[in-house]
Amino acid sequence: MWRDAFKPTQILDSLCKKNSLPAAEYRWEEVKMDNKIFKVPPEAFPEEASVRNKRRVADENWSVDDEHKALYVLQHWEEMPGYGYKLVPEHVEIRSLYNPENPGLVQVR
Repeated sequence: MWRDAFKPTQILDSLCKKNSLPAAEYRWEEVKMDNKIFKVPPEAFPEEASVRNKRRVADENWSVDDEHKALYVLQHWEEMPGYGYKLVPEHVEIRSLYNPENPGLVQVR
């Protein structure tokens, strides 16, 4: 389950458009980005996807597998020749914030 407003494939697609790159080409165990091929290791997938891939079963979870592939590429975006840079994972603040002028009243959560 993805907690971000955008799925990894959407973020990767946006990066491609921003950099005038062709869309990512999702293959069985790799992703082709322009002239770079990202080999996605089995550890990048949840265990149930690994079992499915060993049997070479393509089913409705294929798009979920693409999300894991896109996430791997995003995590390794700095390896993209000419376009890559280190992407910073978003940080979500989950603690309550208080204002000293209004003790006991939650300001932001």
